[in-house]
Amino acid sequence: MRAATDHAEMVWAPVYGAGYPFGRALDRPRSADGRADRERLDTDGDGRLGDGDDPYGPYFPGDRWVDWVGLHMYRYGGRSNGNNVAPRPGEVEARLEDRFRYSVGARRSSFYDRFAGPQQPMLVETAALFQPSNGEGDPERRIKETWWRQLFAATTDRPAIGAISWLELVRAEAETDEELADWRVTHQPELAAALRRDLQASGIALGPVTREVEPAEERGAGDGQEDASSSGGNEDPPPRVVTIGPLTPGWIVLIAVSLGALYATGRSRMRRRHPPG
Repeated sequence: MRAATDHAEMVWAPVYGAGYPFGRALDRPRSADGRADRERLDTDGDGRLGDGDDPYGPYFPGDRWVDWVGLHMYRYGGRSNGNNVAPRPGEVEARLEDRFRYSVGARRSSFYDRFAGPQQPMLVETAALFQPSNGEGDPERRIKETWWRQLFAATTDRPAIGAISWLELVRAEAETDEELADWRVTHQPELAAALRRDLQASGIALGPVTREVEPAEERGAGDGQEDASSSGGNEDPPPRVVTIGPLTPGWIVLIAVSLGALYATGRSRMRRRHPPG
């Protein structure tokens, strides 16, 4: 990837650690293969792979391979997944501090403190689930609005968070017994408008993540010169992409991910800017 382009950056993004080792959640217990793997994964030294072991560190590929770190941090529901209950105060903060729903109460260093920093900014991959088939519980807007407001507030004192991606998708989930789960935030005008208002008030930049190169920017026929985007200079050509709102001054980028696509981008586009004031 790096040999092929100067514009790709690699993101290492594990799933939030509660429920680790994750095979048990699907009634498929798994164990490490071989003694060496067992020793590496048994980080608490109790002789088995369990809730008290580190769900992140043994899987980190190393600084050489990682440009961005990320954390899959999806909100499935209350005590019963898909029960359409709005998040309680502090749920996002508890996840970012790695103290949400671990069965073993040992004090943990957060994923953010361990892996994110100026050289490895952090991508938060997230969304809040609403189950349309469940006619009870809180309305969709309350669930999703509560989640994104907590998330926006939690980024203010975490300068290494450089981007948020929101899963803009409807799909069946194993956690909801294969019932359709609606993760989207832009499918209803009222919900999209509420998100836009909160984004504009938050200082989050609704900027493009990747840029579409115009034909005129490509190498001119017979001129033997490279276009500005590959010259290695400091000037970054203006992008031509569709965004979900106007560009606003801010220090973080929101991405609406429609198909769970992997985004590769120059770090200069995704870096956190200094917060206002």
